[in-house]
Amino acid sequence: MSDFELIKVERVVRKGKKTLNIYNPTPYKLIGHGVRGAVFQLDEHRCVKVSANPKDSSREAEALEIAKNLRFMPKVYEVGTNYIIMEFFKGVKLSSYIKEKKTLPEDYSRQIVECIRAMKEIGFTKIKLKLSQIIVTENEELKFVDHSGVFTEDQPYPLQLFNQFKKVKLLDVFLEHVRKLDADLYSEWKQHVDFSKKKIELVEKEGYEKKRI
Repeated sequence: MSDFELIKVERVVRKGKKTLNIYNPTPYKLIGHGVRGAVFQLDEHRCVKVSANPKDSSREAEALEIAKNLRFMPKVYEVGTNYIIMEFFKGVKLSSYIKEKKTLPEDYSRQIVECIRAMKEIGFTKIKLKLSQIIVTENEELKFVDHSGVFTEDQPYPLQLFNQFKKVKLLDVFLEHVRKLDADLYSEWKQHVDFSKKKIELVEKEGYEKKRI
């Protein structure tokens, strides 16, 4: 057994909210976690994601295999029952970058658009993007992590990303970038997404329902 396999994560509900209990008797640094799994840095180039549910590891491994030729996705080195050893990206989260700089470069928007287009092309059914799961590397390339839920729903619009941009008052900036960079994608979003609501969601008249897969 590798020493990182001593790490245990358990999904629990605390005060009405889903969270994780994390048991880490190893020296590996916790670098991120959600409600499904936690990520630990193994060395300068690798990290391991340990999932509470083995199905989540299996789903993410499948997604990363399909996306292995995309430059903005992490390489996979090993897959276990409830873990994935993958490429570690050195950089800062886009959420932290925005908090410090109070701006969104157009080139970052371009890379986000390229990622969304690529995700749809390779068959991801849920466009799942969060500012905290986008890494800005030292050479200003964006890398995208956490892909465990990309086949769990039929949801082709990054609603969570829209709402996060709105919260930091950069939604209009992002949408203007998209309008210039990809007019067809911008038109599709404006047709199917209601950006006027406090919480951005799908246009009701569309009759589209988010479907579990």
